[in-house]
Amino acid sequence: MKINFIHKNILFPVLLFSFLGFFSCENLDEVPRDRLTGESFFKSEKDLDAAITACFKPIMGSWAGYDVRMYSMMSGDEQFTSRHGSNKERVLEFDEFGVTPNNPELINLWKVNYQSIAACNMTLARAEQVDMNADKRKKMLGQVYFMRALMYYNLVRWFGDVPLIIAPVEGEGKDILRTDKAKVYEQIIADAKMAEESLPVSWDEKGRPTQGAAKTLLASVYLTTAGWPLNETANYQKAADKAKEVINMGVYTLFDRYEKIWLQKNENIGEWIFSFQGNRNAGVGSKFGKPFLPPEESGWVDYFAEPHFFNIFPEGERKEITFHTVFTTKSGDKIPWQESLLKSPFIQKYRYGFDYTPGVNPPVDTDANLPVFRYAEVLLIYAEAQNKANGNPDDLAYKCLNDVRKRALGEDLSGYQDLAGLSTADFDKAVLAERNWELAFEAKRWYDLVRREMVEEANAHNTDRLRNSISKDRYIFPIPQREIDINPNLTQNPGY
Repeated sequence: MKINFIHKNILFPVLLFSFLGFFSCENLDEVPRDRLTGESFFKSEKDLDAAITACFKPIMGSWAGYDVRMYSMMSGDEQFTSRHGSNKERVLEFDEFGVTPNNPELINLWKVNYQSIAACNMTLARAEQVDMNADKRKKMLGQVYFMRALMYYNLVRWFGDVPLIIAPVEGEGKDILRTDKAKVYEQIIADAKMAEESLPVSWDEKGRPTQGAAKTLLASVYLTTAGWPLNETANYQKAADKAKEVINMGVYTLFDRYEKIWLQKNENIGEWIFSFQGNRNAGVGSKFGKPFLPPEESGWVDYFAEPHFFNIFPEGERKEITFHTVFTTKSGDKIPWQESLLKSPFIQKYRYGFDYTPGVNPPVDTDANLPVFRYAEVLLIYAEAQNKANGNPDDLAYKCLNDVRKRALGEDLSGYQDLAGLSTADFDKAVLAERNWELAFEAKRWYDLVRREMVEEANAHNTDRLRNSISKDRYIFPIPQREIDINPNLTQNPGY
């Protein structure tokens, strides 16, 4: 039996933890020494698989990872917020546009992304010394190229120009400079294309990145680079073409009901293209328990929905699944969100269908997967990109948009009508709105607002609570101050 952390029902091998320690340097200038060398480790196919596992491990299972703290970076959108007091102020710095270079979320997410990149770089550098079938090695390494592309895709959207490191760091690394964002995107595309070429359509073991995941990543990158700050509008056509390739694969399909997406039995099938795998027993549980629950249910209130977003969200099954609106106390009392302590609904979709009893002390971690790409997003990428590239939506663009809209309603389709005959601008507006509803709380909206230069518009209802006026400088975040202190060659972003 192959042991790999990606599989939700199998625990980590002991070897992985020592191997991961090899890569878990705290800063860019802390390179592994004297504990484990690439030459001594990369001997067998099993070693290579453990190395690939280490590329994924920093992202899940820690308080610095994607399973909870990435949401802080996204909170400048209109979907969710946090509460004042205690350690929640670090979240509100993003939500209220007052983030500082010493923000812990900023520091930690910079760290885990570069930990993953360091593992990817070492794995790619040493993989050839493993004695194994060359085609199988290429297929396995496709996962590494995918992961490195994804990590840099996050970093460049958060920070703009970032250090582009694609080989193991020699020495202390204090001479590393930031790389122009356009060059970073070139590397992301190159890595994603290598992943697309190398990865299989499917694996026996669910949860690994696939060819479809690499194509979807490319479609997303092309869509992003067509907007701010690169504004390479020719990439709208590339995004549409790549999304259509995913559609034509015939591998993915929308569930007929929105609720089915979030049932544990349906993870990694249907419309799930790629997600980070939550597994409490393996130490990589996703923290959608206490951090995402209200105080009435013993929650820690890290993140919850903005009432404004709930109020403008279209009615239907999708809304019922997305939001947690009635809270159950330990005594069994039912409290609607309007009468709750924070007067806000909470986020439900990740806990829907899991073994969780309201009113009973909830777990911190859950087994819920953290979505990266779903097929619904592919359909909406095609709809947006094809319309922008050609000046009007084609039949497939309408079908993509309408399929997502219709599925959101559930069983009650009374009054539903497909969209038709829209202008270019109105169709574009409809697609962006649908992305907002369909992908709510999936760490997509902030990126949409930035690439389409809509951050100010989305926060118009919140201007009285903002710590700074919103400008393009606030579309990206400050470089962590501790990184600049270690390496003065890392310049700070304007406005910070």
